[in-house]
Parts: sequence; structure tokens; C-alpha cells
Amino acid sequence: MLGLDLQQQPAASGGSGARQPLAPASPVACSTAQPLTAHNQQREVLRQVLGIMLGISGPRLDSYRLDAQVMDLQTRCDEAQATVRSLAAQVKQLEKQVAGAQLELQAAEARGQEQQVTRLKASRDKLLQQVDRQWEELDKLGAEHKAVGDEAEQLRQLAAAWEATAQDSFGQVERLKEMLEEASSWGSSAAGQQARGKQPGAARSSAPGELASMAMGKAVLPVLSGVEHRLEDMQLRAQALQGDIPLRMPS
Repeated sequence: MLGLDLQQQPAASGGSGARQPLAPASPVACSTAQPLTAHNQQREVLRQVLGIMLGISGPRLDSYRLDAQVMDLQTRCDEAQATVRSLAAQVKQLEKQVAGAQLELQAAEARGQEQQVTRLKASRDKLLQQVDRQWEELDKLGAEHKAVGDEAEQLRQLAAAWEATAQDSFGQVERLKEMLEEASSWGSSAAGQQARGKQPGAARSSAPGELASMAMGKAVLPVLSGVEHRLEDMQLRAQALQGDIPLRMPS
């Protein structure tokens, strides 16, 4: 507010030309007034000049000044309310955007979790299938192991039987060897007697024994060779069962 100390112009109704001083601006009004913009200051100056020209002074001028201040405050209040409404609209728009973003984020998280759950289920199913296959393999291996164990037991029994047969065959071979030795001793003694030419009758009597021993040798030798061959095969089978030596099939 400008405190102007101007002189009032002569009134139109008064005949005297005395000039009366105008009352200065109210210090209370000036102290309570808020800072005005340049436009409002110009308006205030114009109102003061108009008041001087019209002879308005004192309380009436203060009233005009208060009205101007009220109008200015009202204008500012309207502008502030408009700004508040604009800011409120912006806040609502931002809240809507935030809510939409949150919904999109939640939907994306839900989709991601669903995809992760789907992948985990697929992995679990694969693992279960692998476990089932492993159990099947274990069952097959158990059955094969049992079959191999049964076969091994049968082979052990067969080996024991072959070993017993081999022992019997060895005994028979020993007896046959003894018989052959006896037969050969008989043949050698008969040959010596024939060479010396003693007792032709005795030589003639020993000839059937020599023939019998020769016939026995011819009959026993193939049997002995077959027995020896079979004994070798049985020995190889027994060694294969005990030490995993490959079997040699009999020819």
C-alpha cells in the first residue's frame, strides 16, 4: 500500500477555495495487507487517484482498499483451489496408474509362478518316471541275479557230480593200468619162453593167454583214451566253475 499525502481538490458544491488535507492511509490496513502483484498495485493506485478525484477519503477509502484486498485474496484462493483440484486430479490419475501397474505386476508374478509350478511338475514327473525305470531295472537285475545264483548252484552240484565221477574214473584207470601191466608181464614172459624154445607144449599152452592179453589191450586202450579225454574235460569244467576259466567244449 502506498501512503500518499495528497491534497484534496475543491469540492463542486463548496464556494470557498480552501483545500483540506486527505487523511493518510490507515496504518492498520497497511500492516495487515499482504504483498500485492504489480497489476494489483496499479489497480490500487488507480483507486486511490479515483478516490482523490471524487473526494473519497478516510474510512471509505480504507473500505475500498479492504475490498481490493479481499478480491485479491479471493482470486488467490480461487487459483489455489484450482491448483488443488488439478493436483487432486493428477493424484487420482497417478493412483489409477499405480493400481494398474500393481495389477499388471501381480498378474505377471502370478503367470511366472504358474510357469514355474508347471516346470517343477514336469521335472517331478520326469524324476518319478526315472525312478520307476530304475526300480524296474533293479527288479530285472534281482531276477537275473537269482537265476544266475540258481544256475551257479546247479553248476556246483554238477561239478561235484563230475568230480565224483572223475574220482571213480581215476580208480578205474588205475585198475586198468594194473591189468595192462599184468598183461604186458604175461606177454613178456611168454615171449621169453618162446625164444628159448623150451617146452613147446608150454609155449602152445601160453599162446591163448598172450592172445587174450593182446585182445584186452586193443579193447582197453581206446576206452582209456576216451576216459582220459573226458577226465581232462571235467577237470577244465571244475576249474572254470571255481576260477572263471573259459570252458573247452569236448570234441
